[in-house]
Amino acid sequence: MKRFITAASIALSCNAFAGGYFERITPTFDYGNTNQLYLTLTGWACEPSTPDFQGWIHFWRDDHVFLGALPANAPREAAVGAACGGNHVHGFSGTLAVRGDGKYHNVHAYFIRLDGSVFELSQSPINVGFYKLPPWY
Repeated sequence: MKRFITAASIALSCNAFAGGYFERITPTFDYGNTNQLYLTLTGWACEPSTPDFQGWIHFWRDDHVFLGALPANAPREAAVGAACGGNHVHGFSGTLAVRGDGKYHNVHAYFIRLDGSVFELSQSPINVGFYKLPPWY
């Protein structure tokens, strides 16, 4: 019984250390020569037990399409530092070029931890349209 409790507490504590927040997705469409859909994604992620590790955030669509990755290495407010073991440099913000399919999809954000395991950020997934808006919209 004692071994089971110890193993369970270790398993729970591993997941409890990662943290983060998927703040928003802003879709834009370039009507110039490229006719490309862009997603600007922002938030923060960390593992307080390794405050100097600045990992990557991987973004996946609900139909198993990998959208891209952004590094979590941008300065953020003091509250992020407090949640991240004293280091506030765990923000992400960037734009990914994606293909639209005319549908709404849930976009999931996963923090890739130092040991290679993944943690889905709070507020993930976010639902967004993968479609072209008319230029007058």
